Amino acid sequence: MRKNYTEEYRKNLLRAIYQLEEAYKGLNHSVQQLASSGELQEVEELLTDAEEFEFKISDFDHLSDQNIRHVLPIIQLIEEKYETLKNINQVSPDEVVKQWEEDNHSEDEEDY
Repeated sequence: MRKNYTEEYRKNLLRAIYQLEEAYKGLNHSVQQLASSGELQEVEELLTDAEEFEFKISDFDHLSDQNIRHVLPIIQLIEEKYETLKNINQVSPDEVVKQWEEDNHSEDEEDY
């Protein structure tokens, strides 16, 4: 009985870590879009269609856009907690991906 509890807990932990990663990616993308259409629009205009520029969160620290300024601390907190949970629970990125694939494969099978 204890083993099933531990396995289920670990699966839920992996799901939570995955959701933190997805939230980070989504908010990061939103901030990039805000900046590219606002204060960093000039940078966006300098890039050709073939060029892509990867912004880092620290690239937005100097911006004055109040909306970006409100979202940045959330992104940083999510990143910190994501890393903390992975470290204290010794979770590898592969383990998170494996759980995600297992969850999504199970949902696909239920559809039939």
